[in-house]
Amino acid sequence: MQIRQNPLFDAFRSTSRLQSIAARLSDAELRAVTGVKVHAPSDAAGRWSSLHGLASGVADQAVWKEGADRAQNVLDAAESTLASAASTVQQAMERAVQLSSESYGTEERTAAAAEIRAIRETLVGLGNTKVGDRSLFAGDAYDGEAFAADGSYVGGAASQAIRIGASDEVVVAIDGSAAFGGDVFAALDDLEAALASDDAAGVGATIGRLDAAHAKLVSSRSELGFRQVRVDDARAVAESMAALLDGQLSEAVAADPVEAFSAFAALQTSYEAALQITGSGSGSKLFDFLK
Repeated sequence: MQIRQNPLFDAFRSTSRLQSIAARLSDAELRAVTGVKVHAPSDAAGRWSSLHGLASGVADQAVWKEGADRAQNVLDAAESTLASAASTVQQAMERAVQLSSESYGTEERTAAAAEIRAIRETLVGLGNTKVGDRSLFAGDAYDGEAFAADGSYVGGAASQAIRIGASDEVVVAIDGSAAFGGDVFAALDDLEAALASDDAAGVGATIGRLDAAHAKLVSSRSELGFRQVRVDDARAVAESMAALLDGQLSEAVAADPVEAFSAFAALQTSYEAALQITGSGSGSKLFDFLK
């Protein structure tokens, strides 16, 4: 006895096959165009977890590099400012050494008092240097000023840090009272007063204090230099690791271009053939049925 095929069943089967080829064709086209063979977990059965780990590693390195860039921006500005501050205090100390000599008289000393007052104001301004809205030397109270007009420290403690690695961070909040030396503004005030009163001995008494303040600024600048080196190293590590992980990820998901385009061309041919069969044969019965 001959078994007759159900035309409607044949139509459904042809249409289903056409849809399957269309889906595979779409995937093949995506691989050929993008050069990537993994677009979903189903494309990398058994390897998705490791691929996800590589992608997460690349993202982490980008975070560490961004942190290093932000830290470097703050530290570079602070180091440059401390260099200017040290030079400013050095200038005041040289004037103190010069005008402590008895070979200078009242006129020279009283005229120099205004010069020292200007130096002191310059130093307060340097202490209140900002990068954007961030006060460099106000510690963790960086949204406000570090020093009042009288030279007193009004900032906070130095505790804020920026993450520059999986287990590494660098402190970027700087305590200006420590970096500038607590006595520098008082020493400049005393130097100005001694000059204004033509007190050569008083002028000489400020030299050692100014020298100590200068040494403190140089020391603070050196300490920032060590932090800058750490940040440079962290950035280099992040860039190297990102390149390594990204290379591994690209290699793992890259599609062979010749193979990808060959597969796409073959599926396109199959799809066109299936489309003709479905449209001219039993598929037309299905379409008539669905009207």
